[in-house]
Amino acid sequence: KAKLVGTFKYDFLRSFGRFTSTLNQAELLNTYLRGVIKEIRGVNLRGERYTHTYFNATFYKNLVDINFKAQSKSVLLSIPSGKINQVSNKIDAYYKVKVDNRNLEGKIMGDLFDPEITLDSSKYIQKNMMSIMKDNMSTDGMSEFGMGKKESNMMRGMMDGFFD
Repeated sequence: KAKLVGTFKYDFLRSFGRFTSTLNQAELLNTYLRGVIKEIRGVNLRGERYTHTYFNATFYKNLVDINFKAQSKSVLLSIPSGKINQVSNKIDAYYKVKVDNRNLEGKIMGDLFDPEITLDSSKYIQKNMMSIMKDNMSTDGMSEFGMGKKESNMMRGMMDGFFD
């Protein structure tokens, strides 16, 4: 549905090419990744329009390096680096998703037509745990354990150091 504008240059002698493009009003297809975002963030990206979108690829023999970014008012999707092997039809790429200023990161790997999409759960859990613990570590709450303001601030500082 989106209008694609781009250039493609290829040197047949060196088996090297470059594709650069921009898309206007792009929309994310119904993919597994869209389902993961809906499941984890509770946001349905169906119908979301990305006004700032580009897709770039560099071709060298049987390898394709990809770089993708799509941005709307509240969502940023990107594949800052990825590789596709055209012989084996395998992909190995990192992705980043930012929805309402909350990040998800992970990998897309394996078969190009049925890739495995993983979530970097350590960063996700770390950010969520830190937020929950800081929200629940009020001075009043800590006083129930016999801790004053000084001890409460010290505990918060330890949590920052532990998760940073």
